[in-house]
Amino acid sequence: GQRATARGSELAESRTLARPSILPGGKDWAERSTHRSWWSLPFVVSPRNHDRPSTSSGRTVLIGLAVSLPNQFAEGRHRQPIPRAGAGLALLGAGRALPLTLFAAYAILANGETPFPILHGARDVTDRIGAILVAAGESSRMGGLDKVFAPLLGKPLVAHSLDALAAVPGLTDAVLVLSAGALDRGRRLLADGPWPASWRACEGGPRRQDSVRRGLEAMGEVDWVVVHDAARPCAEAGLVAAVLDAARETGAAVAAVRVTDTIKVVDAGGTVVETLDRERLWAVQTPQAFRRDLLARAHAGGGADATDDAALVERLGHPVRVAPGAASNLKVTTPTDLVLVEAILRAERALHPGAGGATSAPP
Repeated sequence: GQRATARGSELAESRTLARPSILPGGKDWAERSTHRSWWSLPFVVSPRNHDRPSTSSGRTVLIGLAVSLPNQFAEGRHRQPIPRAGAGLALLGAGRALPLTLFAAYAILANGETPFPILHGARDVTDRIGAILVAAGESSRMGGLDKVFAPLLGKPLVAHSLDALAAVPGLTDAVLVLSAGALDRGRRLLADGPWPASWRACEGGPRRQDSVRRGLEAMGEVDWVVVHDAARPCAEAGLVAAVLDAARETGAAVAAVRVTDTIKVVDAGGTVVETLDRERLWAVQTPQAFRRDLLARAHAGGGADATDDAALVERLGHPVRVAPGAASNLKVTTPTDLVLVEAILRAERALHPGAGGATSAPP
């Protein structure tokens, strides 16, 4: 279960197109998540009697349209066409079986993870997805504590990110990239934890982009790669899935939040040079998602340092989409940050009991 923010839930709730009373729990006609709203609208047609479509001799045709709409579009944050839409067609039932027909159509059209081959852009069941979890930093601002294995609610910090990745539908491969000194510890953690046995660890490089490149080289055969900083333990599976959905439009996407502070450019002497228009500024986070071939090409170019993988893709002249991130998706860089993310995770557990992800024992 994805854990929606209160705002995300309210937005999805207010944008449900159809809530037919004939269906139990009409409010569930749309499947809602933190980052996407599924809108469904049914049409019932009877060739004999439009006032009574469930006549005993007439055959009933039910056509359903399901539209997947990112919440950032619904909020008016982007002036662009709806990027993802799909339709399902059900020719179901006859006569007195109409109530069952409607319920079956509801199950097919309103559920984004149906086994039926409904066309929609948010998921391609043939895609192979892998993840690179970057954890090879020096933790230089942590006062001697290796933040990757810092205890956080009963397990190492990195285990929270591993749990989130394990909950992403279709994500089957993962590489944990660690410093040389932490490599053995990371391998033991993976071996003893609840994650797939194929997940593995490798040694990182001197720069972040070198670490991602090595993780990419260790990755199995996948079509899409999610890159995530292990130092962001509050990222949820729903956020990863939303970034993957956004990446399908151009081949690359990042999680990001709008900047709320005023941002100024300051010269070396401490004097303000320029005040930037914050309406166009976004603070970029991870996860980030890319087509495997595109990410490999971006890293093959080498070049100057880049603080994230999207910057390398941008250097190729390739467009990168933005998916709404989360204010709670903090990056741990200081001991104080550990206190903050623990408070966030505790609050999430209190709001959503039993939705804390997989359990992993401390190393």
